[in-house]
Amino acid sequence: MAKRLAPSEYDRLHRFVSAGAWGAAPLEEELLIQADRLVGGSDAVLVIVHTALPKKGKYSVRVAPQYASALGKNANCRTLVR
Repeated sequence: MAKRLAPSEYDRLHRFVSAGAWGAAPLEEELLIQADRLVGGSDAVLVIVHTALPKKGKYSVRVAPQYASALGKNANCRTLVR
């Protein structure tokens, strides 16, 4: 984004985005409206599934020691939420 909008002012744009005082309420309300529209109505149900994929190796992305339900113990794994 900085390369396209302000190639010579990367630091100013970065500071604006990262340190700005943003109110979360308008975004949360819009997310609620969008989620309600996608889920489908007053009798709809949203199910969130937690899956842990066991991983090995020091180059695997987003891997940390945590509880892996598939293994029934703490192990290096990547957690997915669907």
